[in-house]
Amino acid sequence: MKKRKDLVVLLMIVTALCYANALFAGFVWDDFNNVVCNDRLEKSEGVRDIFLHPSGGYYRPLSYFSVRFDHALWGENPFGYHLTNVLFHILNVILIFMIAVRLHLSDNASFLSAVLFAVHPVHTEAITYISGRSDIIAAFFIFSSFYFFLKSFNLKRAFNRHTVISLILFAISLLCKEIALIVPVLFACFIFAMGDTTLKRKVKYALPFFALSIVFLFFWLTSINGNLITPSSLEINTDFFKIMIFYVSMLLVPVNLHMQKSLVEIPVLSTMPFFISILIFLAGFYLAKKFFKTKLFNFAVSWFLVGLFPFWGWLKYSAQIAEHWLYIPSLGLFLLAGYWGERVIKMRSGKFSKAAKISIFTIIIILASLTVRQNGFWRDDITLYKYTLKFKTDNAKLLYNLGNAYLRKDMLKEAQATYYQTLRIQPDYAHAVNNLAIVRERAGDNAQALRLYKLARRLDPQADHVKNNLARLMGVETAYAQKSHAQEIDHSIYAKMLIEYTNSGWVDYKELKDNPALLDQYLKSIAMLDEAEFAKMDRQEKMALYINAYNAFTIKAIIDHYPVTSIKKIPGVWKKLKFEIAGKKITLDEIEHGILRAQFKDPRVHFTLVCAARGCPRLTDSPYTAKKLDSMLEAAGKNFLNDKTRNRLDKNKKVLYLSSIFKWFADDFGEDAIVFIGKYLNQKDYDYIKANSPKIKYQYDWSLNERN
Repeated sequence: MKKRKDLVVLLMIVTALCYANALFAGFVWDDFNNVVCNDRLEKSEGVRDIFLHPSGGYYRPLSYFSVRFDHALWGENPFGYHLTNVLFHILNVILIFMIAVRLHLSDNASFLSAVLFAVHPVHTEAITYISGRSDIIAAFFIFSSFYFFLKSFNLKRAFNRHTVISLILFAISLLCKEIALIVPVLFACFIFAMGDTTLKRKVKYALPFFALSIVFLFFWLTSINGNLITPSSLEINTDFFKIMIFYVSMLLVPVNLHMQKSLVEIPVLSTMPFFISILIFLAGFYLAKKFFKTKLFNFAVSWFLVGLFPFWGWLKYSAQIAEHWLYIPSLGLFLLAGYWGERVIKMRSGKFSKAAKISIFTIIIILASLTVRQNGFWRDDITLYKYTLKFKTDNAKLLYNLGNAYLRKDMLKEAQATYYQTLRIQPDYAHAVNNLAIVRERAGDNAQALRLYKLARRLDPQADHVKNNLARLMGVETAYAQKSHAQEIDHSIYAKMLIEYTNSGWVDYKELKDNPALLDQYLKSIAMLDEAEFAKMDRQEKMALYINAYNAFTIKAIIDHYPVTSIKKIPGVWKKLKFEIAGKKITLDEIEHGILRAQFKDPRVHFTLVCAARGCPRLTDSPYTAKKLDSMLEAAGKNFLNDKTRNRLDKNKKVLYLSSIFKWFADDFGEDAIVFIGKYLNQKDYDYIKANSPKIKYQYDWSLNERN
């Protein structure tokens, strides 16, 4: 027993060393969608929302919950997310050791199985890539369930306490990733390959797991509120044998690993006739079976094949082959590897072969070195995309992603060159044209940016972000041009600031404090407006300007006093601090109450003024413009009233939670605020409110609307 504990500790140390450099990798690929730019992580959610409203199109509530937990702890520091992944991998390695022991492999064979799984570089995609987490979390519960299933199998009664624990763990795995649906088949593989018992008893052991999977499938198909992503087609595929050969070759020779693998990387295999691939597969299977001559072989190979069943090629996914799909199925082959490794080192009358031990140790070192090297390619998005492009030189999506990585770091020259390279491969790539326009806009070439936005709009008329960029830049070019053309207020500066330092309404005040140039330049342009020309502006122009100015002045007040936890901590922020518009000193209160409310008398203005609090409306990602003011005010009202963190209807409690804005400025919304609000609510909610008159409770969060 002490030896086993020592081996477990050694496994933990080896695995931790192998993935130590992964802890310092950044966010890459889908991490930006799943973590950095995931608005849902910023919202408060109950258990019901997490389990009944899928995130990202997949029903993986526990995987999503783990990301929420990390987000609460670490914010946008990738270290904590990587730490969670590595810890789960260490736990999985320990579970594999325990499973191997339970399968009656010796301690040495069990250690070999676990350590090979721990250090094999094919798993880096599942571990070092934060968004690969669902595989390793699902694996943890699947392996745990299998371990207790093995314990239950040795007891006289088919249904016992270990079975119950195994079923619970299996149920949890179903909440991590849909691949867990194959678990009953995996367990059946063990029962029929290694179970020395009657058919009736075998069925009794397997039946509860199949029953639970059917119940889950029914729940999945009928009760979950969300549009789930499913494979795009079901078809007969003759590449099955080639795909299996490819996966085995990746495990045997784990080189040139990357995120965009496909059969075409091995021309001999991709062009191989179908019947030849069958012969190679069957010959390999026959020779391996003759070599091992053990029940373990039947179970291990069936676990591998069944574990890859969804990825045989009969279902269409975004990729043909993926390394992370091997994480759970590879358990079978690593069990065989441990079993075979011990046989090799005990070939001579039970005495350890020194040469064999050195050879196996060398293999482990080589695999670990390849893993450490592979982790290095994941250290940041630019490194990863450049590495992957070595294998996929003409991949427009990869080039587009690389361009985005350069753009995020404000490397405009490199981003522009990469987007042009993307468009040489795929000239109609609307997203690349749009982002190239952003590059030109940031470089100050608004005329070229406008032409590119218009081209992107023609290529993809439905893309909202393209339409928004085009409308914003057209507003910048025309909305505030003075009749005399003597001067022009440049809202593009404010637009750039919003793009760079805000995300979904949240503001990066720390970064803005360190880099205030854009904000200061914009405020200077407001202050230097000619008073006479300002007076000539029409109603729409002035109203849009005052809204933008109020929001910009508020941001200025925060960064001048940062760090601060709430705007209310700043003395006299609304009544004493003064800012300048067209040479006139003015306070925030004077803009809001003395001008916008008193002169313009449009209650929708309350949905546009951002007082730097989480309870106020979200900051828009583009400036208000005269030309689009009415539609932007309508959009602001709709967004604010339908933001569940600020206003929501709880039908169970018959309570309508409203922002305190509707209490503080009740007179602005007319005699019946509900009638006004009803214009922006969905019809069902409005009908419910009119019919049931729910109790109204007001709420407001004064904490800073800071981007974490």
